[in-house]
Amino acid sequence: MMRIEEKEGIYVFYLEDRYLQDTEPPNLISYLKDHLKQGHKKFIFNFASVHHLITQVMGLLVVCGRRCDDAGAILKLSNLNEFIMKTLETTHLSDQFEIYESVDEALESFRDQQY
Repeated sequence: MMRIEEKEGIYVFYLEDRYLQDTEPPNLISYLKDHLKQGHKKFIFNFASVHHLITQVMGLLVVCGRRCDDAGAILKLSNLNEFIMKTLETTHLSDQFEIYESVDEALESFRDQQY
């Protein structure tokens, strides 16, 4: 099961390679949809334990980003390694998300901005 933590009204999803490479990574969308249905609007996907992305996961990011946009929610990414960052830049997905070096920086960005 994926670890999700609430910090100051912001929900941090701790992603892991073993979860994302699982046979059922679409559960990520289900977890996000459940939080959106509860009215939560601020999310961070923490990639600290993710070392590479498969195509299916990039597609899931697009879907999650759209779900958040449709619900008026904000999704930010943090702790991307160099390989993942280059992959997102190459596919232009880096233009669709705010990306931070750490969860703390992403949390601070929510504090600094009015949402």
